[in-house]
Amino acid sequence: SALSSNPIIHMARPLMQELADWTGAAVALGTRDGLEMVYLANCRSMSPVTLQLNVGSRIPLARTAMGLAYLAGLDPEKRGALVEQLKQGDADGSERFAANLERAIRDKAELGFVTVFGSWHSYINAVGVTFHPADGSPTVALTCGGIVDILPADHCRKTVGPKLVALAAQLRQRLTGRR
Repeated sequence: SALSSNPIIHMARPLMQELADWTGAAVALGTRDGLEMVYLANCRSMSPVTLQLNVGSRIPLARTAMGLAYLAGLDPEKRGALVEQLKQGDADGSERFAANLERAIRDKAELGFVTVFGSWHSYINAVGVTFHPADGSPTVALTCGGIVDILPADHCRKTVGPKLVALAAQLRQRLTGRR
């Protein structure tokens, strides 16, 4: 019931569904819980092949577009403490994680979005953006992800990423009363 009354989710859903239908992929909104991201909302296209994650699904913070977008959007001090926790929890992947995070921070600064190609599952590509609600609610991330056949890397960079940035801007306008 708490999620159904959340204005961010309420206003984001139609925008998310429109992008899901356009891409043939899945679009989700989530936030951090510990060292994972948790889905607060998701929309799928009618495509026969989409990610089957639902509200409440938990995904890794360190290897997903949602998690890396969230991290890239934090101020450096908050991000630093969280990065240390993540590195301690995954000693084998800490170098890969550091490289992915560095790329995510750079891409967010240059492009406004982050991309993840096969680092969570080899057959999944995704794009993510950070969203800081103006009302002081916790930071969330929006993602669009799917199998590589539906979301090839080039398409993610050139088209899906910019559309996800536009979705976040449109959501911000709706939440502040500007359509």
